[in-house]
Amino acid sequence: MFGGSSIENVIIDTDIGDGIDDAFGLVGAQLSDRITIQAVVTCWGDVVRRAQLARTLLYSCGGANIPVFAGAFRSMSSDEEIQTTFDSDGGALYSDTTVDSRPGVDYMVDSVSSDPQNISIVAIGPLTNIASCIQIDSSFASNLKRLVVMGGRSGDSMHLEERNFDDDPVATEIVLNSDANLLVVPFEPSSKVVVGHREMCDLHDSGTECCQLLSTMLRQYLAIRCRASTPLFDLATIGCMECPDLATFDYSGLSVTRMGKKVRLVKGEQLTARLVTQFDGVKYMAMFMDKILGCKC
Repeated sequence: MFGGSSIENVIIDTDIGDGIDDAFGLVGAQLSDRITIQAVVTCWGDVVRRAQLARTLLYSCGGANIPVFAGAFRSMSSDEEIQTTFDSDGGALYSDTTVDSRPGVDYMVDSVSSDPQNISIVAIGPLTNIASCIQIDSSFASNLKRLVVMGGRSGDSMHLEERNFDDDPVATEIVLNSDANLLVVPFEPSSKVVVGHREMCDLHDSGTECCQLLSTMLRQYLAIRCRASTPLFDLATIGCMECPDLATFDYSGLSVTRMGKKVRLVKGEQLTARLVTQFDGVKYMAMFMDKILGCKC
């Protein structure tokens, strides 16, 4: 077991399909001894297709009974149509893959209100779904056990793009200014978990359905993006929950600020959020690979 003995019940909110890190994050959460996935809700653009991909991936790693819902497909910040690239679907989408018909935002609101302080949300995409829940139910954020968010930048790179915060800045501000018990994992520490050709080959050679699917998705993504390796921001976020001893946390006050259209967290007294400042990604990636290669799913 990675870390302590407590098990956290989570809803994963994801824009799986464009980048490869959501897929690894989803599998990492499913294989974790410290996390139980109650449901998956997709966001941003073609949310039905994203949900179908999440469903396929869950089937491959023992999560066939986990419900998957399509969430909000529009941004709160713009009326423009959201383009969905699916650079990492790996040909894993099938037209007959079914997902739950209930709107994902409705599911999240009802689940949290009926079980306050017992459900955490792990947000590894733009924050549109979470902000929508907060607008529907003013007690939604405070009823969460905690809200773990992958997003934002800090330090000298604050001026650079970070899609989860910047794609829907209106939603980001709503969420960060809410009453949620926030843990934020920004770009810098989450970029320390890296996957490349060696891991891709090891996954392929394992022969299990889950590993081969991840290998195929990774191969497609690296080829399209012309990369030899890529950070796994969302797997690192799961790692900060699973192995907090590998992370360094900043407990000092934070505030929300705007840099043009970008939303960033800076030192201040506005929020009580915890911020991850460092993470031993090399060690965690080795632990993850040992676990998934030893898994029979």
